[in-house]
Amino acid sequence: FLSEPGNAYKQCHKKGGHCFPKEKICIPPSSDFGKMDCRWRWKCCKKRSGK
Repeated sequence: FLSEPGNAYKQCHKKGGHCFPKEKICIPPSSDFGKMDCRWRWKCCKKRSGK
């Protein structure tokens, strides 16, 4: 199964997040979703929205 370019991390993106290196701290009020479907030693962080 090959995903389309840019859609490699569907689970993370569905939650509105992006993959970051594991060392990055997700600063509140961002959410840290953990690894999700990001690559090894990365994690999914959702940056706070402007709403």
